[in-house]
Amino acid sequence: AFLAFDPRLDPAVGARLVCTVGARSAPLRHRVAAALADRTGAAVITVPGCAHLPQYDAPHAFADTIRALSASVPFQESLP
Repeated sequence: AFLAFDPRLDPAVGARLVCTVGARSAPLRHRVAAALADRTGAAVITVPGCAHLPQYDAPHAFADTIRALSASVPFQESLP
């Protein structure tokens, strides 16, 4: 079911897609994240110390991941 998901990204929008996966997630989750990256060019970030729900299992590690990502994205005053 996960691999049937096929997001259509509009390159004109310039959106950056990031997929997080827990370090202790099931192997299927890691394969799905890799397939998403192959299909969309998404970055895959493995969050240490957690399984399927990083925001629950390792909230500080997850917050650090989001914080690092947000620091690398330029702020836009308005969206198209």
